[in-house]
Amino acid sequence: MSFLCAATTLEQCILGRIVLLPADEDIITPVSNTSLRELYLHWTNDRPAGDGFLGSITLPALQKLSVNTNEINFTLLADFIRRSSCSLTFFDVVWERSTGNPVELYSLFHSVTDLSIGARDLMKAWKEDPQLFPKLRHCLISGDDEYNVVATGPNILSVTDKAGVSFGALDASLFKTAILWAPASEDEKFRILDGWPSNTQDYELIPQRVAQLNHLDENFSAEDGEPVVSQVNKILSDIEGLGDIQAQFVHASSLLDTLRRLLVLLSSDHQTARFRVQALLDKYTPTVDSYLNAVGWMKADDVLVYAQRRGTTTLKRLDRKVGVFESFCVENGNVVV
Repeated sequence: MSFLCAATTLEQCILGRIVLLPADEDIITPVSNTSLRELYLHWTNDRPAGDGFLGSITLPALQKLSVNTNEINFTLLADFIRRSSCSLTFFDVVWERSTGNPVELYSLFHSVTDLSIGARDLMKAWKEDPQLFPKLRHCLISGDDEYNVVATGPNILSVTDKAGVSFGALDASLFKTAILWAPASEDEKFRILDGWPSNTQDYELIPQRVAQLNHLDENFSAEDGEPVVSQVNKILSDIEGLGDIQAQFVHASSLLDTLRRLLVLLSSDHQTARFRVQALLDKYTPTVDSYLNAVGWMKADDVLVYAQRRGTTTLKRLDRKVGVFESFCVENGNVVV
């Protein structure tokens, strides 16, 4: 670790696949570096991350800490941060097992804005002290082998054990960005968080009608225009008969895109159909635009993201390996997880 002493202007350090043998501990001497701001450790020992290493270094300028490890010791990390008297703004640790009290560590996170945290630990910490993370804005919330994160209502996450017993509830709107692991098979979780009603009978009808309109679009020609327009009017009647359709349904079904294409195909000879199509566009375009630019949930591969939408409910997920110190916030349609 002598390089930390010599590197007096070093600001970022990435240490991959660290293996510390028992004999190495005998030659470790205390090290201090006053310039290092970002530290990443990939700790491959079976012992807690940084055992012997973090216990011997002091980094007063440290702002971002990222660790990949088999086991984390919250007490050891807390001792390291206290000794360094650093003001962390970013903390991301991936682990399989943990020891110690996480609240002891999180009580030192007065300046943390970006945090990766287990759902159970977050609930436990917040129950003990609701003011624990005064500056937290962007949060990645993870389940584990013992606890699940379940969607129980719009923006509401419930942490439950394997028996389904709730450990606590969390409102995602407390954050500027909240990220939740959710495979594609858990699409229902997105619908619950996004405020879809439990009765989706109307939604099931809309994609069917959109598919029918798309088929008519593809087969539309001047020769058989009247029969096709007659069918279009019938489908439009079905859609109009649904009353006020929620913006989520309209967007998910791509209804507006289909109506815009249809409006181009309909000639001036079919003014009634054109008027009805335009009326539907006028009715739902503003509500869908509002939905797509509100704060709400989006999908990014196998994660759900609560943040300010920018005209879409789909984001691109970038692997954290490409930027271990990147914020959890949404940037240019991307989220780093």
